[in-house]
Amino acid sequence: MNHRNFCHGLIMVLFIQSAHCQNIDNINKNLQDFSLEVEFRNSGTDKSRTKTEGTEYLDESFVNGEILTSQSENYKDVPMRYNVFRDKMEIKMADGNIYDLTDHTGINQILYKDRTLVYSEFDAGKIKNSGYLFVLYKGKSALYFRNIKIFMKAVEETNGITPTSPPKIVDKPKEYYVKIADGIPMIFNSKKELLDLFGNHASKVDVFIKKQKLKLNNDDDLIKILTYFDTL
Repeated sequence: MNHRNFCHGLIMVLFIQSAHCQNIDNINKNLQDFSLEVEFRNSGTDKSRTKTEGTEYLDESFVNGEILTSQSENYKDVPMRYNVFRDKMEIKMADGNIYDLTDHTGINQILYKDRTLVYSEFDAGKIKNSGYLFVLYKGKSALYFRNIKIFMKAVEETNGITPTSPPKIVDKPKEYYVKIADGIPMIFNSKKELLDLFGNHASKVDVFIKKQKLKLNNDDDLIKILTYFDTL
């Protein structure tokens, strides 16, 4: 479905009922009204992962979130949960079926668990990709992070000493991204890589980091760095 049809579907839904008075049942019905925007997954248990330790979700419980479109319209009280492993936002319908939100062309941002998510292209260093980014700061520049989960295969006992380890889904350290001007979010894995993103202001930002004793793996410290950069 293209951008025009997506927006048209939203307008038709909002014509019937104002977003300000929508309840959960109506939201689920409206999402089904433009069901081409979501892809059916399943409503049961994935038996292939019943013996896997850990969880693929940020939080396995569904919470009421909000979807804001590029036309400044919104869908409130949408039951959703974020599948970190698959990098998918799952939506639960009134009939209990779970859908993946797959068409992001008309979606501006998602409000989820007191956080703002955007679906964006980003540069992960060796490759460019697209996915969900959590917004930490947005000014002239912007700061984001990504949650990462990976699957680890089972470790079989081979020497009679090493215990068997079941397959696991485990968290990796979150990745930070910076967007400068009209560029795309860029990952940084070191102080040098971060400073390189600041161009001619790198030396001033470096002095600021040292003077303030800021850490590059701390959300609040990174926000201070980007806030300072935006004043230069």
